[in-house]
Amino acid sequence: MVDTSDVNDLDPFELMDKESERLYKFFSSLTDEEWAPDTRCEGWRRREIVSHLAGGDTYHTACLDDTIKTLFEEGAKAGAKGGDGFNAWQVDIRKDRSASEVLDEWWRLNSDVRKRMRERGRDGSMSSSVGPYPVGLMGFHLVNEYATHYDDMHGPIDDAEQRTADRAKIALFAVKEAGKGEAERRGDRYIFRSGGEEIELSEHDFVEGVTARLPQDHPISPTLRDSLRALA
Repeated sequence: MVDTSDVNDLDPFELMDKESERLYKFFSSLTDEEWAPDTRCEGWRRREIVSHLAGGDTYHTACLDDTIKTLFEEGAKAGAKGGDGFNAWQVDIRKDRSASEVLDEWWRLNSDVRKRMRERGRDGSMSSSVGPYPVGLMGFHLVNEYATHYDDMHGPIDDAEQRTADRAKIALFAVKEAGKGEAERRGDRYIFRSGGEEIELSEHDFVEGVTARLPQDHPISPTLRDSLRALA
């Protein structure tokens, strides 16, 4: 049984709504030229990010419909292998559509996913690639997905302190779930241990490390960097 105490005081549905609406507001404000800048996701512009999000919520819809096997079989026929292959396939099938069309698709899928997850409730269950999974915990994974990709695009944030604190709680849960190391909060710092190594990180860097977003020049060892990655 995974320790979920770090996220017990968070509402996954409220946070999903907040991050989704943040993304939609940002995307809706972009001019044609503003879809083109690169992001922290190598090879992806903002335009590819919205396609990736639409692909992600296509997967989450399949989780709720219990049709993951069918979706993955369709991907396999298109040559998609593994998680990265699935993501690339979902981006590729939307490349000839306008950004506004894909945004509309993503918002429809996203709104429906959030509505259906809320209806099932935090203690409900839904399918996933690893089998039945608690709806509330899946919600926290989605919160991280939406928030990480928003940050990848350098969107404006007006609640940074609270948002980072909430994401750090989700990151602590994710590290425990992944089981590749041990993490604890000590004051305003986070301690991570794995394979006999230990590092102390700020709250921000802890979240960045768990989502595989630490810069290459960060003084974390390659082994700890890999072990800390739990939400990417």
